[in-house]
Amino acid sequence: MLGFALRGTCLLPAAFSAVALVLGGAFEILGLVSLFSTAALLLVIVVLMAQNVWSIAAALVLALRPAKPVVA
Repeated sequence: MLGFALRGTCLLPAAFSAVALVLGGAFEILGLVSLFSTAALLLVIVVLMAQNVWSIAAALVLALRPAKPVVA
């Protein structure tokens, strides 16, 4: 859902929206498959780590980008 919410906004670069959609889809699919396969459970953990990296990268982009002037 976050990937869809970020699409078309200037809050984060467009790549963040695409990566969020891919990570979310991968997490859902692998979560379902991991019910039947132990190997898929390991991949779920990898996707969770990638989601954490995404969150840290998004926080850094938001914190380090220059502030836009407020137009009243």
